[in-house]
Amino acid sequence: MAAQSTSASWPRGVDPTGRHLVDADGKPFFWLGDTASLLSQIPNREDAEHYLAPPDVGTLASLDPALILAPPRGMEAGYIPIANRQELAGAASRPHDQGKAR
Repeated sequence: MAAQSTSASWPRGVDPTGRHLVDADGKPFFWLGDTASLLSQIPNREDAEHYLAPPDVGTLASLDPALILAPPRGMEAGYIPIANRQELAGAASRPHDQGKAR
C-alpha cells in the first residue's frame, strides 16, 4: 500500500466580500477546527493519548489551551511551567511564612 501524502493550503487572507478565507490562489478555503473538550472526561492517560493522537488522514486541529493547563484533579501528569510559581490564594506574604496555612 502506497503512503498517502497531503499538502496544506493554508489560508492566505479573506476574500474581498469578507465572507470566507482564501488560499494562495484566491480560492475559498474551508477551515474545520475542533477542541479537545472531552479531554477532561477521559479516565486515563492511555485513552487521552489516543484521543490526542494525530489523525490518520489530514492535519491536526488546534487545542483549547485551558484544557491542557487545568487538568481535572487526579489527571495531572508532567510539569506545567506556566503554573510553576503560582501560590495558593491567601498565602502569607512573608518569606518565612510561605506555604503555611492560616
